Amino acid sequence: MPRLRPLPCMAGPGVCLGNRAPLYNADGKRVGAIESVRDITDRKLAEEQRNNDVALIESLLLNSPAGIRVFDSESGQCVLVNQSAADIAGGSREALLDQNFRRLESWKVSGLLPWQSRSCPTGNTKHGNITAHKFRQRSAGNVPVFKVHRP
Repeated sequence: MPRLRPLPCMAGPGVCLGNRAPLYNADGKRVGAIESVRDITDRKLAEEQRNNDVALIESLLLNSPAGIRVFDSESGQCVLVNQSAADIAGGSREALLDQNFRRLESWKVSGLLPWQSRSCPTGNTKHGNITAHKFRQRSAGNVPVFKVHRP
C-alpha cells in the first residue's frame, strides 16, 4: 500500500503530503507511476496553534491557586489535577488522578453526580451555590465534597 509522506512544497515554504504508486500494464509490466500531492500547510499551522493553545490552558490550570480537577465527561475519569486541589484534599495528585467521579460516594451523596449528568450531555454550564463539607475518602484523605443548593 502506498504511504503518505511529507514533501517540500514547490511553491515555497510549507508542507505537502504526497502519495505515489506504480502503474502496470495488462501484462503486469511496470510502465510508470502516479502521484498526488496536497498542500497541508494550513492544516499543520492550525495543529501547531491548537497544540500551543492546549499547552497554555493546561499550564494555567496546573498553576492556578484555585483547586482544579478535570474529569472526562464520558468515562468519569479524572484527567487533570493541579497541586492546589491536592493540597485542599490533603492527598497526592496521583491519588486524585486515580479517581472517577462516577464511583465517588461523595459525589452521589452530595448531589453533584446528578447535577453533572444533566450538564455534560448538553454542554451547558449549570449554576448553583455549593457548600463544602468534609467526607472521608480512602484514597485521598479528607476530600471536600460539594453539596449543591439550587437557587
